[in-house]
Amino acid sequence: MTKKLIRSVSIMLFGLVLVFLTADAVGWFIRLVGAAFFLPALVSIINLYVSRAESKMISKVLISIINVGCMAFGIWLMADPDYFQVVFVKLLAVMLLAFAVYQVVVMMAAQRHTVIPVYLYIAPLLLVVSAVLLFAVEFSSLSTVAVIFGLSAVVAGISDLLITLTLKDADSKKLESSKGGAVQKY
Repeated sequence: MTKKLIRSVSIMLFGLVLVFLTADAVGWFIRLVGAAFFLPALVSIINLYVSRAESKMISKVLISIINVGCMAFGIWLMADPDYFQVVFVKLLAVMLLAFAVYQVVVMMAAQRHTVIPVYLYIAPLLLVVSAVLLFAVEFSSLSTVAVIFGLSAVVAGISDLLITLTLKDADSKKLESSKGGAVQKY
């Protein structure tokens, strides 16, 4: 339960950062993705050649080539985030779509055991609309994209929180009815 609440709050905070920092936030997130490629690859290369473990030279060379490629891609992302903005927007749209599908699947699975209010299906529908909008429309301003995705992320976080709380209440009611009384905590 705690992990789900942290996930919901994190999604909402991510959305708020995008809404308030707009275009600058997208560039910084692209740079962070670049750093996420660069730093682990750098640590891996250093570890590969500093460690005393005996390994075949071919595997060291292959691992080094892969890591250097990751480092180069990370540097490219950090140095020129504008080049990747269109791709990043499409990835954000895919994330919205995937999260909407995830929420609907969770609610449909829970529907077998409890009644899910219809209003909980509204937010995933809005996420799908936002994802289609981000896919279909070429925005002239990255700040517009940031606001659309940021607001969608806030809606996704609130929706995730409501679904989590609804399913928690349903689980506690199911336990009470199956045990014949209140659930005892030890």
